[in-house]
Order: sequence, then structure tokens, then C-alpha cells
Amino acid sequence: ARLRNMLSEDLQQWLTRTPRNSPFLISIVFAGLLLLASPWLGNMARHNPELIPAHALDEFLTIDHGQRAVHSLNWGGYLIWHGWDRTPRFKAWIDDRLDVHGRLHTEEHVALMEARPGWENVLDEHNIQLACIPTESQLAARLADSPDWRELFRESQVIIFRRAQAADEAKRDEE
Repeated sequence: ARLRNMLSEDLQQWLTRTPRNSPFLISIVFAGLLLLASPWLGNMARHNPELIPAHALDEFLTIDHGQRAVHSLNWGGYLIWHGWDRTPRFKAWIDDRLDVHGRLHTEEHVALMEARPGWENVLDEHNIQLACIPTESQLAARLADSPDWRELFRESQVIIFRRAQAADEAKRDEE
């Protein structure tokens, strides 16, 4: 009733003449209500940081300069979406399209994340220079203990490593 009193007589008549089940009218009303409520909806349109650690992945994209990188397959879609137009372009080793990558590649990735025997060979065979992986993964623990890898960044869910040789070269280039 209060809303009706706020409207002009012409608008009140138009609203009452329009059928109440009009899809157009319902869409306009819904969009208006959503717009009015948007300040109280919080981060509805943002990534849930518990599922996609966007800040850390954005940091990873700034570190990446076209090297071959390994990361959680759950983060591949985000990294591809936000890294495809960079120069040089981000190249995912795997992402969440498991049907595209196939069973063997997916199993190889799982074995790598679990740091099963031969994990170092997988990194060497694929010339992996960067790793952006979950902090709780076995691979993160192994890379942290390896003299061949340097930690570049850490957050609660993500840790980023670069091969020591590549990290040393990058440091020399900065000097």
C-alpha cells in the first residue's frame, strides 16, 4: 500500500491494467528488486574464496611468463579464463575438462599431486617450471623440501613454487 501511494496515478493505472502474469513485467520487477537489494547481497557475483582462491591465482598469473606450469585441476578454468589474453599467454597443463585431457593425463596429475614415486620425472618430462598447488598437497611438501624449487608465494590454500634455476635466472634479469 505504501508503494502504491508513492506511484503516480498514471503508473498505478498502467500497472493494474497489465496482466499480473506478464513475463516482461515480472522480469522488470525482479530486476528492480535485485538492483535495490544488491548492496546487501555481499559477494554474490564474486568467486567463493573457499573454492577458488582468486587472489592467489591472480598473483600466480602475474608470476607466470609463459612457462609450463602445474596447478590444481580445479583452478585450471579460472587460470585459463583470466590468463588467455596475457602476453605471453598462460598455458594450462591441465584443467577441469577431464574428458578433454583423458584418463591417463588425469591419473598422471593425481599421482603428481600426491607426490607418488616418479613425481620428479613427471615434472622434468613435461618441463614444468612453475607450480601453483594446494598447500596441503603432498607435492607442496616435497617441493618445499627440494633444493631444486623455490617458494615464491604462500596463502592459506595456495603455494607457488618456481624451479630454482629459473628463479635464479629471473633474479639475475631483475638486477
